[in-house]
Amino acid sequence: MRINKVIAKASIDSTSEALKRDATKVDSGTLLWAESQTKGRGTHGKKWVASPGENLTFSFLIRHKVSYQATLQAATALALRDLLLAYGIESVFKLPNDVYASNKKIAGILVETKTTHNNQQTVIGVGLNVHEKFDASLPSAISMQMLNGVRCDLPTLLNAFIARYNDYINDDAFPRFKRWVLSTPVYANYLGKTVKIVDFDTQFTYDIIVSSKSMRVDGAHLTFEIPQ
Repeated sequence: MRINKVIAKASIDSTSEALKRDATKVDSGTLLWAESQTKGRGTHGKKWVASPGENLTFSFLIRHKVSYQATLQAATALALRDLLLAYGIESVFKLPNDVYASNKKIAGILVETKTTHNNQQTVIGVGLNVHEKFDASLPSAISMQMLNGVRCDLPTLLNAFIARYNDYINDDAFPRFKRWVLSTPVYANYLGKTVKIVDFDTQFTYDIIVSSKSMRVDGAHLTFEIPQ
């Protein structure tokens, strides 16, 4: 489920649509990056605003077992979080699709899956606002440069995302993330104790402890049971 091939285009209608159109010719693990998308979109068919060459817009195709869709989404979200943090930007992932920084949307994730027999083909589209300067017409959006004042090299950003995504996918404990986020019971570390999470609904941040590893997860307001 690693990303192992990158195709770069100057302009395209939509990286996700292009991968789906050519799915029979595209290897699993292929990422398509375009400096400009003429028909880029987010969830529910909404248009994704991105000036040519100013942001990071890409999609990648993964073929996998039926149970791995949430793992791919989680690896993508955490890779984006780590990438932003490397540039001094703290962010949170709001299920199911959005990454927020300073209470404004800085990135979006669009997951589209097609099931064939016992396998699935998932195309994950990512839009990261890098240099875009949003005005009052889009008050809920923000970019990396608006937050830290730095212009970034887009290929460097893309390579950093791929490295972080592949690291999460390669972590033996990571596929269990689907269970942590989307079902119960899950466990967190609270005041030095491992507690059972019995429910979650809104935005919060907590640490998951698995196999002696601590993984910070952005996802929920917690309802938990403290052991006696």
